[in-house]
Amino acid sequence: MRERSNGTLKETTRAKRVDAFRVSFKIRENTIAESGLKKAHIVIQNAAGKIINSVGEFTDMTGLDISYSDATDVDYTNRDLEVILVTDIPEKNLEKGDYYIKVYLENKLLGTTKINLK
Repeated sequence: MRERSNGTLKETTRAKRVDAFRVSFKIRENTIAESGLKKAHIVIQNAAGKIINSVGEFTDMTGLDISYSDATDVDYTNRDLEVILVTDIPEKNLEKGDYYIKVYLENKLLGTTKINLK
């Protein structure tokens, strides 16, 4: 996403114009899972494995300490829930190439995706 002069965000695939990443994911309905606040961590890495905008660390289920780019508390009510986060990127002029986005929920890897910036 890039920020326009009026403050709105617009999608872009140009690395040098990226001001933020918009990350969305869905938590599916699960009657077995406990409802309540769940901690979600977003990890954004470049192709070299460097964490973009590292703001802290958490320990995943395997005991590994992982730096993350953004985090939020999600109020899960055992129903389908779509979560959308906009993570600001203070580093201007990101490099062209692949970026990997990982989503962790309650310290468990929920999903991974790759985007390519030109």
